[in-house]
Amino acid sequence: PTTNSLPTKNKQEISTKENEVFNFMKICQSNPNSKWIGGRCYFFNKEFMSYEDSQDYCQFHFIDRNLNQPGRLYEPRSIKEFKLIYKTARDMFEESNFWLGITKNGTNLRYASNENLVFNSPEARLPWGRTQPDGGEKEKCVLAFRSRWHDQDCSSIAWSICESSEKVVIV
Repeated sequence: PTTNSLPTKNKQEISTKENEVFNFMKICQSNPNSKWIGGRCYFFNKEFMSYEDSQDYCQFHFIDRNLNQPGRLYEPRSIKEFKLIYKTARDMFEESNFWLGITKNGTNLRYASNENLVFNSPEARLPWGRTQPDGGEKEKCVLAFRSRWHDQDCSSIAWSICESSEKVVIV
């Protein structure tokens, strides 16, 4: 008879990964300033910081120790997701103005993680405020304010939302 230990090993590896994800989810949910939403942990940082300080804070202080990933400033992947996170932020913060992990250079938008915006196409209707963007070259960072995006001077201060780097799914 032949034995194949590979499936058992894979099941063990999967089980270990599921435990790591489950533990991370529990840790996330145990912090009153964090929420587990759609397979990611979001930390609502209630300390006012500049864009760069917020980005550093997320990268160096919001670390998923179980999955060994640095955090990052929240990078909205869709309008629907942005609205959900914004609604949660409104409940978490006294006012809901917070940095997004998005910078602009002219008309080009990039995630702070240096990826092009997933839904940044000429047809995309990004949730800019009525007169936004209006800051020209001076306002290179993007802030969420009153459920809309606003370009802002990066040295301004606001709250921030950190997110776990990778979306995880529990099967």
